[in-house]
Amino acid sequence: MLTIFFSRVFNKLNKLVNKHASLVPPSKRKAKHVSKPWITSRELFKTIRVKNALFVSGDVDKYKLYRKKLVTLIKHGKKLYYYAYFNDNLRNIQNTWPGINELINGKTKNSKPLVALKNPGSDKISCNPSELPNIINSYNSSAGKNLACKVPQSKPF
Repeated sequence: MLTIFFSRVFNKLNKLVNKHASLVPPSKRKAKHVSKPWITSRELFKTIRVKNALFVSGDVDKYKLYRKKLVTLIKHGKKLYYYAYFNDNLRNIQNTWPGINELINGKTKNSKPLVALKNPGSDKISCNPSELPNIINSYNSSAGKNLACKVPQSKPF
């Protein structure tokens, strides 16, 4: 009896959560805004839209002037954002270092794992994960010799 009641309540709550707070991945546009938290004001977004419209319209002089002003505003906003961030975390080293790394590195690298490589000896594509390191090693170890063969011989004096 209790498990039936619990499962009904759980199912109803689960439906409500999925309806009102579903886990939808953010669009590229939203992800870009999250990665640049210093662009927050509606005026800045409006300015970006106007700049893009000027680019599409083909008015090069106005576009360049607008872009120059927009870049200045964005740089100023970024400077103010990090100034406030480091002032808020002045005594908190755990939050200071991620801010420094974000400021220095800028972007995080999204690397994809190797799935397949072409074996230079047999010209076949290998998908076996245990063979991939050997293919990379054989390529790297023979790269110098292969390049040396392609260099033309110099004439003696």
